[in-house]
Formats: sequence, C-alpha cells, structure tokens
Amino acid sequence: MEARETLDRTLLISRILLGEGAHIDAAVLHQLTSTAVGLVANEDNLRSVAGQTALVTMSGLVLAHGMSVVLSIPEVEVIGAQPPLQGRSLRRGLMNLAAEAIPGCRVVGPDSGLDPDLIFVLGDSPQPRTTVPTWRLTGDDWRGGTVPPTEHGQLWSGALPFGACVSAAIASIEPYKYALANAARTLDIRPQVPELLAPTARAAHSFGDGLPKSIDLDLGDVDFISAGAINTSALHVLHRVPKLRASGRIFDGEKLDASNLNRYPLALRRNVGQRKVDVLTQWNSNSIRFQGIHSRYGEANIGRFAALANNVVVGTDDVKARWLVQGQWPRWLGVGATADFMTLTSEHVPGQPCAGCLHPVDDDVDLTIPTLSTVSYWAGLLVAVRLLRHALGVPYPPNMQALTLWPLRMDYPTSVLWQPVHRHASCPVETTASGRIERK
Repeated sequence: MEARETLDRTLLISRILLGEGAHIDAAVLHQLTSTAVGLVANEDNLRSVAGQTALVTMSGLVLAHGMSVVLSIPEVEVIGAQPPLQGRSLRRGLMNLAAEAIPGCRVVGPDSGLDPDLIFVLGDSPQPRTTVPTWRLTGDDWRGGTVPPTEHGQLWSGALPFGACVSAAIASIEPYKYALANAARTLDIRPQVPELLAPTARAAHSFGDGLPKSIDLDLGDVDFISAGAINTSALHVLHRVPKLRASGRIFDGEKLDASNLNRYPLALRRNVGQRKVDVLTQWNSNSIRFQGIHSRYGEANIGRFAALANNVVVGTDDVKARWLVQGQWPRWLGVGATADFMTLTSEHVPGQPCAGCLHPVDDDVDLTIPTLSTVSYWAGLLVAVRLLRHALGVPYPPNMQALTLWPLRMDYPTSVLWQPVHRHASCPVETTASGRIERK
C-alpha cells in the first residue's frame, strides 16, 4: 500500500482547483505528504472531553490528508471514548495512530527534528514563538472556530464534543489549502479560484443557543444506511458524547479499500479488506452498540429486514437509496450528502417536505467520487447534531430544514446557507402510489 493509492480521492478533488495532469497530481501528492502540522496544547486544555476531542479530531483529519503531525503536548490520560485511539495515554495513542494512517505519515514530538509548516494552538494554551502560520482552536459545547494566535482563546473545559469537532473541521482545511497553494506555486500555475486557497484568519460555526451543557440521553434504535464516510463521521461524533446511549443497525455490503482511508475517521490501515460495517462495530461500547448488516439496504432485499427504526440516518451517495428509505416514512430521517467541496444535510419528519423533494433527480452516474476528509467529516457532524437536537426536543425550525455548507472558506457569509425544503411537484417519493398510501 502506498500513499498514492490511499490519497486517490484527495487527488481527484484537488483537480477541481488546480486542473488535471499527471504532473499536477504528482506535485499535489508531494506537497500533501511533505507538510507537517504542529499541534500545541497544555495540560489544562486537555483535561476535558472537548479539549481532547479537538486534538484527536484535528490529528485524524490532518493524517487523512497524508500529512504528519508534530505534537507539543504533555502526556495525559484519555477521558471517555476517543476512537480510533487505543489505550489510555493520549500522546502515545496519537503517535501510534500514525502507523494506522496514510503510509508515510508520522506523529512525532517537538524534538524529532521535523519542523511544522503550520501550527494550531488549543484554547488558551501558550503561543509558541514562531514565524509559521498559526491559529487557535477555540469554542465551547456547541460552538467552535479558529482565531488568530494573538487573541486570547477560551479554555477547552466542556463535557460535550460538538464545538471541538467544529473547530477541528474548520482548522483542518487550512493545511490542505496550504499544500495546494504550494503545489500551484511550484508548478507556476494559477488555481481555478485563487481566493479559495487563501488562509482563513478566523471562522466559526454554531449549532444554536440555549442547548444543554450536558446530555443524558437514550436515542434507542437508530438505523444507519451505509457505513461510508459520512455515517462513519457521524458515529465518530456520537461515540464522544458522555452518557449517550444508542443501538440499531448499520447496513452496508462493501469492504473497506485503501482509498477510503482519506476520509473514514474510524478506519485504520489494518482494516483494509474488512467489511465496512465490521470496521464501525469494532468501536461498540457498553452504551453505544450497533449490529452490522452485511448487505446494502436496497429495493431487491428490503423484505429480508425488519422495519426500519424510528430514527434513520442515510449517508450514501446513492440517491435511490434516499428515496427508498424515505418511502418507508420513518419518524425522523437525516440525510447527509457531499458533492466536491460542498455538503448538503437535511432532516425530514412527517408533514414536512421529504428527502425526495430535496433530492428529486438521480443522475445515475457511477464514477469514482472526489472526496476529502474535512468535507465528509462536516457532513457527518452536521447530521449527527441534527439527530441529537431532534432527540432532545429542540429540532431546527422549518426554515433551517436543510443546510448547504462550503468548508473551504468558512469566513465567507455565503459558505453557510440555511434553507427550507419546498415540496417538489415531481417528487419521486410522494408521487408514487405506495408513497401516498404510507404518508396517509
């Protein structure tokens, strides 16, 4: 296994910004695999679920770019669940993770001789003296972002992971843009949209105000349609919520291949060749336990399975699968989708426009899909929070039923677009006889 194989989907998406050509792919691959990212945190910022989540998630997303990580952190004990880390030592666990990531990646200490090209400081940890681009990851339970290093960051102290996941997702796109900008300079080419590769000095995203600071919640059964990147990312988030209970099924008939490692945050290199559902259920705990179903959920085999759970998450690129699940009319349906550098997430309950109204057309194109760790992670994170808000009794209002998000420049006001879903006159779900009957 080589880095080129595992980063195939990342190279595909990079062509959108830099163009096509073997020489361009080679330059991008070189820049990705030669970039080192420094992560800095003191002990105070690593004493909470939130602080450790920010560090582990950022590390995983950066490793999925094919980059190395330089850790400037003390050794502390892992708090709660932080998969895919194994063992109870945070620093050692992250260093061991490199051996299970993209080939050639390293996670090393500050005395390794590897100098970081970019640095990210957690919360209010002291800023290192450096001339390289630097950001702070800051936030709270439900809000996260990045700010310039000269600003006083907020101590990570919360018990919930959501703001920390946001901060890591916002920050992790910066090393990717840095590598692509370097590739463009090396090749002496102009990126398709140069401003998209410019550094983002500050950005933030919030999941809303008035949400609880702790969660003691039983989701009951939740069915996940697909064990792909989006649902893997959603489960990466859910496993980090203290006192959360959940069960259900994960449907997927495929095996993990090397090119999945660029965006599956719960997958390890040793898992390549295993069934995707088994890769996810390996992280089952006493409180979160899923059954892996070694089959896709499709029209041909729907009769083999018990009825879907009340809550269903669909994270597949197969539009027809979204229609099929919606046609069973679960009480709550969350849909996560990506297209190039865009994510589209939504939720659907009886009485609202359905997933077929939002996704009325299947282009029926069967191609290798360009993907990036940060983009897939955003989709999973956003749909996971929708599920939890629904279960907590504080769902988004109808005018926020769908969210389109572009992660490359989260400082742009147009990068986050909330919108209602309108009924589609030719909805492929509601215009079928069975759909009308079930809806009534």
